[in-house]
Amino acid sequence: MTAIAFDAQSDMTGIGHFLDDEFPALLGDVETTLNSHSSTTSSPWSDQEDVDICNFTDLHEHDEHDEFQQVEQEAPLEHQEPDYIESEEDEEEEEQDDNDSAYEEDDRNNNMQDDEDEDSEQDELSEEEVLPSSKRRRVSTTSSQTKYVKLESAWPVVSFSGFKETDQDGHTFEQRDKLAQIVEKMGGRVIDNNEKDDLVSFDTSVTHVVAPVAARTPRVIIASLSHKWIMSPEWLIQSNKKRKFLNEADHGLRRRDTTPFTQQRLFVSPGFIEEESKTSGTLRRTKLEYLHAFVEKFGKGTVVNDSKDAKLWLITEQERCEREGVKMMRWNELIHFMYPTSADIDVPVQPVESPSNRVKGRGRANKKDQKNVNKRRQSSSPKNEVSGKSNIGWKIEAEPAPCPFECGRNYTSTIGMKSHLKRFHQDEQKSQKWEMPRLKFQCRYCSYISDRRSNLERHLNRFHINDYNEDGSN
Repeated sequence: MTAIAFDAQSDMTGIGHFLDDEFPALLGDVETTLNSHSSTTSSPWSDQEDVDICNFTDLHEHDEHDEFQQVEQEAPLEHQEPDYIESEEDEEEEEQDDNDSAYEEDDRNNNMQDDEDEDSEQDELSEEEVLPSSKRRRVSTTSSQTKYVKLESAWPVVSFSGFKETDQDGHTFEQRDKLAQIVEKMGGRVIDNNEKDDLVSFDTSVTHVVAPVAARTPRVIIASLSHKWIMSPEWLIQSNKKRKFLNEADHGLRRRDTTPFTQQRLFVSPGFIEEESKTSGTLRRTKLEYLHAFVEKFGKGTVVNDSKDAKLWLITEQERCEREGVKMMRWNELIHFMYPTSADIDVPVQPVESPSNRVKGRGRANKKDQKNVNKRRQSSSPKNEVSGKSNIGWKIEAEPAPCPFECGRNYTSTIGMKSHLKRFHQDEQKSQKWEMPRLKFQCRYCSYISDRRSNLERHLNRFHINDYNEDGSN
């Protein structure tokens, strides 16, 4: 381009000459230059950029939150070259991935549906019926309601035994199933609901065994030897009414002492073994098999074939033998020894009427009333069932024992002998060495001998009640 300069002192004729001759040529050069530039370079304000600007302005003006948003318009896919060319194997892999993702989505939907069904079933039960307040755990949910779920450490762990298909007292399988529902409804757990071979499969996690009062099943005996609560069905019935598990001592028993066979040796007589060998093929398990399980597995004792050092003997009903310091038992007595009714078991004592109000001036009458109350308390106490006492007034007499100073007097009681010595032989007691003669109490039905009246009375009540009933007299 030709440079143009203006001088203030130039002649006016020079300007006129420039406008007439050179200016038109200058304009032509400028137009030619602009045309050549447009052919090689695109315009900075193309139609596409106008559209983008309009779109940006329109979005910015109509944005509700007055936030800056920019829309980028990508080039059409048809103008882009692919990075790779898909083969048939790649297409098959993509189809397989699509199928797997579809299956996974179906599984997730099914799991979500199962969870919703479980939640709906749990909501049908009220919170009070599912768990007691002490056994509930709060779970946060999206709704305003609060749900409770069962804890893993459920209590109590209940097992049932002694129920039959038909029973005149109502202790049937149907009642057992209803009681099991009560346990689970109040937060407990039921295991081993069906009768199994407890000698092998007894679950030690059981805390309560519910059985009829008269039941003496293997599971009940094992529960007694294992220090488990043995409850009557009434416990669950009353607990269901109160909506909580009631105190066990009001409806059940539990052994509180050590196992009776602990560090003990039990000798089985040859007669008992011979008698049981005759019935070995008629029963599912013989008494000897039960015996070994009760004594050795759960009782922590030992069954031996040698009577030496054995303090416990198991004999037949026909055998009659006595040995000092040895406890002789028949099968029914052994069952009672393993599961007593009250001797070494926690048993509630029946309430006894309070004594009459003491009145001033009655003196002996007050003492008499108190004695009557004590008698009623003693007769109603369950401990009296196994204490060795009975309603039979045994007439027990000892063999006459002579006076140690050979005065010719014989006595059949220790009290009478002491009274005699105090009255007639005080000086001789100080000057001579002497020993109190020991009385001998002989059982009339067997060879048992004891030096104490109470021991013989206990022996008669334990082993010879049937003999007394047959004789009709003592």
